[in-house]
Amino acid sequence: MKNLAEQILYLAKAFPGLTDRQIADRLSGEEVSHHVVDLAVQALVRKGKLVQEDHPDGKIGCYLSGETGLRAVDEELEAPAPEGSGKPVLNMPEEEVKRNVENWLKASGWDVQVNWGAGRGIDIEARRGNERWVIEAKGSGSSKPTKNTHFSVLLGEALQRMDDPYTRYGIAFPDTNRYRKLWAKLPALAKSRLRLEVLFVRSDGRIRFME
Repeated sequence: MKNLAEQILYLAKAFPGLTDRQIADRLSGEEVSHHVVDLAVQALVRKGKLVQEDHPDGKIGCYLSGETGLRAVDEELEAPAPEGSGKPVLNMPEEEVKRNVENWLKASGWDVQVNWGAGRGIDIEARRGNERWVIEAKGSGSSKPTKNTHFSVLLGEALQRMDDPYTRYGIAFPDTNRYRKLWAKLPALAKSRLRLEVLFVRSDGRIRFME
């Protein structure tokens, strides 16, 4: 069993940029208060094992010392695409979404297994060292109601996968206005409780990554 400091360092490596509050939430099953986590984080910062840096939204994220290279890659991938960049997604089948996500993950050093076709099981499972990331994917959909259904179904599938507090869970869609609006309408509290990430896949293969 890891002690609190070891658990915090593990989470900082697996999920670079987590805030103190997010770390405490991920340790909620261990009955650790936010105040205790904050004290432990500050102790690790003083020892030089963690660094804290501002997010663009003003929150302060925790990173392992010496992880600047990894952090730079993550920030580049997570940055929203400039207005007008890339091509609008008109039709992207699920297989193409999976392929683009697979290529994106491999470019960041992940080992990736993809469940091609309509078979049961995890759509995309990626591993990098001790990290594990489970992602469910859907294609464009032919109509607004179909997109609404795809979004709801994928949320349900992702929830059914959530059995490991140290695994990242995500959903991947083509980068369309409809899917982005559906994600934006999901309450912030639900996103925080679920700790679910979303990947919007552009027609040029770029990924817009959001929490």
